[in-house]
Amino acid sequence: MESANMKPAGTRELPRDVFHKLLFFSLAIIAVPLFIYYMCLKHIFPGPSGSTYSAIAAVVSVNAVVGCFIWIAMLEDTTSQELQKEKDTKKSQ
Repeated sequence: MESANMKPAGTRELPRDVFHKLLFFSLAIIAVPLFIYYMCLKHIFPGPSGSTYSAIAAVVSVNAVVGCFIWIAMLEDTTSQELQKEKDTKKSQ
């Protein structure tokens, strides 16, 4: 029974916050552009050419969400690298 609970060699468990961030940004990449499109269509760009401008605003919002995801991922990566350096210096002392 113990062998069923063992992980394969070379695998590691990812922190839960990684999955939470992925879920948040996955939902945001769907919800934010839809919200922006319909709010722009109804309130900012009413009229016949409003759908074009609203679609452009939605595309810009998708790019903003993706940019935020990349920015947070880069911050997380540098933080983990700094923590690893601190652990290495403590081990060498």
